[in-house]
Amino acid sequence: MKVGNPEEQVRMRELGTKIRKLLAEYDVAGMVNLQGKDQAEYVFEVTPSWSCLTWEQHPQHGLGLRFKAKLKTGDDAEKERGRLTTGMICGFMDILAVQFRMLDQVKEMLSKHVEIEHVSQHALDQTPMKDPPLKGKDAAQPPTKHV
Repeated sequence: MKVGNPEEQVRMRELGTKIRKLLAEYDVAGMVNLQGKDQAEYVFEVTPSWSCLTWEQHPQHGLGLRFKAKLKTGDDAEKERGRLTTGMICGFMDILAVQFRMLDQVKEMLSKHVEIEHVSQHALDQTPMKDPPLKGKDAAQPPTKHV
């Protein structure tokens, strides 16, 4: 596979920007995976007006999400925003689980006919993804390795 295609990368990013604008215009969240011939783009927008999620910059961990809602002490509107946001995340997780199983089955079928070699862009860039510090009962677990 050819690595790097600047023209396609620009087109994919432009398309990602258009999708983000549409999501904002319709006030919905979205996760979209785009795949061109040589480049991929990922759109992850979970901050419509009714969501409790906001993007934040963290010095040690880069860009991260923050859930801002007082689910126990907030007013009814804030509790509803928390409920909607939690439902959005759970819905995305359900969809991703189905998509992963489906794509894994396709990859398994393809691997019977062709040798599959896949290297993630993060591995190519040699920019490791950092896990947030572990807290509580999870602190005893080793950190996740991303490849």
